Amino acid sequence: MSSYFLQVADSIVTELNAAPAGTFTRELGSVQGIFDPHRDLPEIADLRVDVVIGDRKSQPLSRVSKRNLLRVDIAFRQHISGEPESKAETEQLEGLVAVAEEVEAFFTNPPRRLQFADFAVWHETELIYPYLPSHLGGKRQFTSLLRLTYLVATK
Repeated sequence: MSSYFLQVADSIVTELNAAPAGTFTRELGSVQGIFDPHRDLPEIADLRVDVVIGDRKSQPLSRVSKRNLLRVDIAFRQHISGEPESKAETEQLEGLVAVAEEVEAFFTNPPRRLQFADFAVWHETELIYPYLPSHLGGKRQFTSLLRLTYLVATK
């Protein structure tokens, strides 16, 4: 894996951890770099945010350079309290989806140059799923995935 790939992911982690208090409606806590969607989340009430290197697509840009699209996923997970399909659960879900949308806006509105990877240019964003229904029903766990794609030109 290319070092520029790691620099982009590490820069996203650093910028989320350095965001001033009040940037997001919920405290993100310490943003990590590991995510295994199949591993159960310990029953904690705090929001867990993980940044994970996704995939890379490369295309020729010229005879001597290429265009790389780097995907980095940001996962949001938290155990949900309260009864399924209750008003309290709905309010928790709405608040957690809002945090994912706020993180998206943090990086894209306006597009933010990554402080420690300024060679990368934001290309697109996808909210892969606002929440994963199978985790919510089976594990009582909110799981949301935001994908940021950055363009990096290399030789």
